[in-house]
Amino acid sequence: MNKLPLFFAVIWLFLGVITFSQEAAASRYASIVIDVNRGIVLHAINPDKRRYPASLTKIMTLYMVFEALKQGKLTLDQRLHVSRRAAGMAPSNLKLTAGNTITLETAIYALVTKSANDAAVIVAEALGKTESKFAVSMTKKARTLGMRKTTFRNASGLPNRRQKSTARDMATLARHLINDFPRQYRYFSTPKYIFRGKTLKNHNTLLRTYRGTDGVKTGYIRASGFNLVASAKRDGRRLIGVVFGGHNPKSRDREMARLFDKGFAKAKAWRDFVAANGMEGWSNDMMTDRFFPDAIPDEVWEWFHGVQCATSSDSLLDLADLLIGSDYTGALEKIEVPALLLSPDSSPFVSTEITADIHRLIPTSQIQVFPGARHGLACSHGVECSFALLDFLAKHDLT
Repeated sequence: MNKLPLFFAVIWLFLGVITFSQEAAASRYASIVIDVNRGIVLHAINPDKRRYPASLTKIMTLYMVFEALKQGKLTLDQRLHVSRRAAGMAPSNLKLTAGNTITLETAIYALVTKSANDAAVIVAEALGKTESKFAVSMTKKARTLGMRKTTFRNASGLPNRRQKSTARDMATLARHLINDFPRQYRYFSTPKYIFRGKTLKNHNTLLRTYRGTDGVKTGYIRASGFNLVASAKRDGRRLIGVVFGGHNPKSRDREMARLFDKGFAKAKAWRDFVAANGMEGWSNDMMTDRFFPDAIPDEVWEWFHGVQCATSSDSLLDLADLLIGSDYTGALEKIEVPALLLSPDSSPFVSTEITADIHRLIPTSQIQVFPGARHGLACSHGVECSFALLDFLAKHDLT
């Protein structure tokens, strides 16, 4: 019997499986990096695409726990009941027995290290009576925090087709966690926890491998790929990064490290620019007054949900004209920032030709889309993006 056709069939099937898995992983990928100090996005790919958060869900579960502690509804030494439902949760878990109890602080440590699903249900039932009711409260809290595209159906992140979030929403949650509960946030830097003689190691290996990392959480289910929300701080500058859909834990961690490296390089470039121009401690308004003459009429700009929008095509021309005769010299040329906010479908002022040029000349990761931005072209969150817009208009002769 000729075995050669069978051999090639097996190879063909193997290659097909690899191709399918790569395409599936690519379709799940999303990422974002934000500079917490300046409130700007340094990198974004598919930041608003809804994805399965998996155990990133537990960041919100713990946010709710910390809020309950602050409000006096729970105490760290309070013993929580282990229900039959909690005891029956799939791994990762603590292998708890129904009818037993654990302290709230033990549950917190189990969530940040082992990512224990039974611990998630235990705290959910303590706060919401049932996990489903607690999930409704989680979703409501998400809306109050500005997480517009997140829906929770459980406290653990175990598979549920209606439980989805976005990279931007998870970055928003991490920022609130760090700012609202700075003391409790330290739990996320716990490298390991001893529970009944067993060592529970933190799944976030960046705590050990990437300098400055001090949280937050990993997540995985088959439908999501390998997810990670992480935060790192260097030289007083804090970044938050989110990666969805990693191929495996190591490649996901390498991707996060790569994004953080680029983010800290951008932060240093901005810090050096500010220092070189004697602008330490300056507000955005002070920087704008420094670089933009008073000749610009106030009506040129309009603030829309924290975004500075050009109100007409003439406003864009006015901005370009400022290059001539001003002391702006392109000093930020090497600083990559999300330069433009586009709303090409709804903009009456930006021509399709200009929009096409912008998409062609600026990488997708540099563009943030705000469909509600009424005036098409805008600079986001401060003077840096104004500089970037000027630089862009001048370089590519879009005026």
